[in-house]
Amino acid sequence: MKIFFTLILFLTVFSNILLSDDFFIKYKVNNKIITNYDIEKEERYLLALNPSLKKINRNERKNLATKSIIREKIKLIELSKYYDLEINENEDILADIINDLFIKNGLKNEQQIKNYLKDSKLEYEWILQKIKIETYWNTLIMQKYGNQLKIDTNIIKKELKDQIKNLRKDRKLLLSEILVKFDNKKNIESEKQKILKSIKDIGFENTASILSISKSAKTGGIIGWIDEKTLTKQIFEKLKNLKKDEITSFIKLNNNYLILKIVNVEEIEKKLNFEKILQKRISLKKNQQLEIFSGIYFEKIKQNTIIDEK
Repeated sequence: MKIFFTLILFLTVFSNILLSDDFFIKYKVNNKIITNYDIEKEERYLLALNPSLKKINRNERKNLATKSIIREKIKLIELSKYYDLEINENEDILADIINDLFIKNGLKNEQQIKNYLKDSKLEYEWILQKIKIETYWNTLIMQKYGNQLKIDTNIIKKELKDQIKNLRKDRKLLLSEILVKFDNKKNIESEKQKILKSIKDIGFENTASILSISKSAKTGGIIGWIDEKTLTKQIFEKLKNLKKDEITSFIKLNNNYLILKIVNVEEIEKKLNFEKILQKRISLKKNQQLEIFSGIYFEKIKQNTIIDEK
């Protein structure tokens, strides 16, 4: 009887919320609904990942949150064709990913992260589900395009040997990125100048959140700490003479363009494990190609998705 009355109370409260003028459906993505509450929660999530977003106006943030949650719903619809996301597996791995996401905010353990999320009115389990979607998406892209990756280990080895030979000191770089794809119908140089102006006006991190097509956009473009030696030759050459807070020129990666910023630098004791560095560089090369395939596949399924604004 107690359970029955609890259920009635829940349904009554939930119905009142649904009927409230403060709670309404904003979008329908195929059979998935997105409410104004969902968008507000996504905005809090993006702010928790990248507090510098407070510097941009509220409408810009809402637009960013809307795009982010629509993107997630499209991925979720596609993933449901292949996986059961209700299964609780690999939660330790997902927790590690969450730790990595929030480490740049100075949070050192799971409890600190949970307290931080509570202050942001976010549930740890809700974020765990969001990370699960991204993890399964990466798995799907690997399954679909893994056999199309083009990695020439011999070329990478040669580049690494030449690079190490000329390396004066070892550096560990905290990097942020902005990855963009330009419409061929537009003036590319003009579009580049717009991006550089945005970086000057609102900062690199906020520009990354708004314009970058990389999955790192949610964290203001932050990639993390990377040993300079593990970078591809093309990227290493662009970064080798730069200092903290400096950015590269545009780096062409297939049909995309990349800008990198050195957020911080650590000089590290010169140690060399050639095979370990080689494997990291191969992994980086694979991830770059998978990022491109991910964008291609997402745009393909998006075209077959009905997005209805209410």
